[in-house]
Amino acid sequence: MSAEAAPPIPPVPQTPAPPPTNGLGLAGFIVSLVGLILTCGVVCPVGLVLSLFALRKEPRGFAIAGAVIGAIGSLFAIVVVGAIVMLVAEGKEAVLHGAGGQLQTVFALTEAEQTIEMEKAEKGRLPDESHGNELIAQIHDGWKRTLRYEPRDDAFTIRSAGPDGVFGNGDDETSDGK
Repeated sequence: MSAEAAPPIPPVPQTPAPPPTNGLGLAGFIVSLVGLILTCGVVCPVGLVLSLFALRKEPRGFAIAGAVIGAIGSLFAIVVVGAIVMLVAEGKEAVLHGAGGQLQTVFALTEAEQTIEMEKAEKGRLPDESHGNELIAQIHDGWKRTLRYEPRDDAFTIRSAGPDGVFGNGDDETSDGK
């Protein structure tokens, strides 16, 4: 009997190996991109750090992209936060020199009036204009200007030149002493 040759066994198809992945790189990319778009870069430093760690592993595509986007977003966030801080600081300064300047002036006028009243209590009379102005020379209004003491008969006025720094016009602040 003749033996027939067995049919050749077909080769087993080889499944290609899945491409290598870099989950940390992908995560860094996503966090950087979402942070840039949704948070104006505030979250980007997290994506930047993840991406930098992911650069140690292949493939590096998403890690590089995440690092670039994370760096750009981080710089953007620093600029935005810096601008906000500057605006808040300027706003605070404007309040102190605007309406806050008037409030500080009220306190300064009260302090100057009390200083003159104390001098009157000690000496039994109001100081003359020169001496009164010397007594209150260290007291400044809300705009960092000296006040003016104006005696008259048995009373006096303490005057601030107001925001414009000019005495005798409509924006002067006064405190009439007793």
